[in-house]
Amino acid sequence: MPSPPSMRSELLRLMGDPTSAPALTPAQWSALLPVARQARLLGRLAHAVRAAGVLPALPDGPRRHLTGALRLVAAHHRDVRAEVAHIMEALKDLDAPVVLLKGAAYVLGDLPAADGRLFTDTDVMVPAAALNRAESLLALAGWVPAKSDAYDTLYYRRWMHQVPPLVHFRRGTVLDLHHTLVPPTARVALEADLVFGAARPLPGVPGAWLPAPADMVLHSAAHLFNEGMFNNALRDLSDMDRLLRHFAATDPGFWDSLPARARRLDMEAPLAHALVAARGLLGTPVPEAVAVRLMAETGLGPRLLSPVFDAALQPSHPACRGRGAAAAVGFLYLRGHWMRMPLRHLVPHLTRKAWRAALEGLHADPTQRAAR
Repeated sequence: MPSPPSMRSELLRLMGDPTSAPALTPAQWSALLPVARQARLLGRLAHAVRAAGVLPALPDGPRRHLTGALRLVAAHHRDVRAEVAHIMEALKDLDAPVVLLKGAAYVLGDLPAADGRLFTDTDVMVPAAALNRAESLLALAGWVPAKSDAYDTLYYRRWMHQVPPLVHFRRGTVLDLHHTLVPPTARVALEADLVFGAARPLPGVPGAWLPAPADMVLHSAAHLFNEGMFNNALRDLSDMDRLLRHFAATDPGFWDSLPARARRLDMEAPLAHALVAARGLLGTPVPEAVAVRLMAETGLGPRLLSPVFDAALQPSHPACRGRGAAAAVGFLYLRGHWMRMPLRHLVPHLTRKAWRAALEGLHADPTQRAAR
């Protein structure tokens, strides 16, 4: 059985070479499957093993787990398509583009990043000028704010690139309604109009649009490497790996246009972090010239932070995340807030969050506190 520090490597190795799956012992499978599930990569692993044609050769137990994951992925993809249809019906009179983001864009755009992908919500983006109208139309169709706390609501409205999450009162589905790709106060001078201007209509879904390929990659990079949330970090990096491989294979000029687009959108730093991590962990075939040029343009940042990101890019399973990973995640969480808002607002915000967490801990059921 692999030692804890190598569990991530074993999972990524198997995803890269699924033909080796039948050689794993029952003990190796017992160690690997919970890690893959925690990383939200079990469906992607199952897809890779099935595509390699070796799923029938696996022992009964692992085969059942992977087959179950494939069924869950298929159900999630059906739900995402249905949810997008509901959203587009609700916004049919918006008279503005509705851009699908992240997982919804991967599935509806029939991109390889959808393979084996699971979902917790649907993300769409509308121009800021149409945001109030979009919220009203969605409310009429049954989407209501998931957060009722006045401070949380103010935080989203003032600092975030989306409104507070919306939940459908009947289906219980969650919708994240964006008006740009990064927080307006972030240390990234992104012009949302450029993203809308480069988006393209989605065939067969009137009113729905997909981001340009480079913008899809850059949004994923900014989400992972600027926002400081690492619950699904390895899955998000795998998404980027699949996007990069696909777009590079379908567009000979992609590796020239991607860095240029990153410069135009002020996203060179998150792209550099993403390419370093994807090359190092997933073997993404990033041209050496692109990597060297980005490193030179972004300075020491990516090189200094690479070990921190590497430590944080661990599945949040106890077998993987030791004290080093926990410290890295904590540091990057603080960094994500620092990237998002000015220091004079950041300190009171984090103090309030810490105070509220402490109060919730005091008022929690004693048996729950003991279980933590």
